[in-house]
Amino acid sequence: MQTDPSARALYVWGRWVWYYRFLALLVYATGLLLVGLYAPARDLARHPSIENIALLALIALLVGVWFLCAWITWRRGQSQVARIILFPESAAVVVQTLNFGSRRIPLTALSDFQYEETQTYHGEYGSTQVYEPTLTVQARGGLPLKIDMRGHILDEQTFKTIFRHCPNKTPATRPRRQKKRARLKVGR
Repeated sequence: MQTDPSARALYVWGRWVWYYRFLALLVYATGLLLVGLYAPARDLARHPSIENIALLALIALLVGVWFLCAWITWRRGQSQVARIILFPESAAVVVQTLNFGSRRIPLTALSDFQYEETQTYHGEYGSTQVYEPTLTVQARGGLPLKIDMRGHILDEQTFKTIFRHCPNKTPATRPRRQKKRARLKVGR
């Protein structure tokens, strides 16, 4: 990649990126444990019985679950944005992702900007809405970009122009602090 003196960072996710990267690397590293299943699986296959077939099925299920978890982690890591760098002279952004990858995307390839303030997670006992502001941007020819809006926007005006979103700097805890201050003023 050529160096561009006008290049500047627009967005940095922050320290949370290392937490998610650690979890992803942990998922990938557990794949190394699957190598240890080769000898028991081979021995079980040499002595066919109902118990050994059931154990082989269990081993196959474990391997399948790991591949599914690794694939989901990899796909999410390719979409989750860790840093955005603008190259104004070439009218492109370089997006660094959670998986240590990097994508160069022309500004004209960015489309369909969708902002969601809460995410809904469905569980066993119903669904839960969580404050998780996310800007999803479609990038032509690749996976969509998921930008966590709790990250650091370094150049708000340029970010707003490119991603067509006005960042909201009001933290979720602000109303609570104002109430506490109001109670302190009343108590004086």
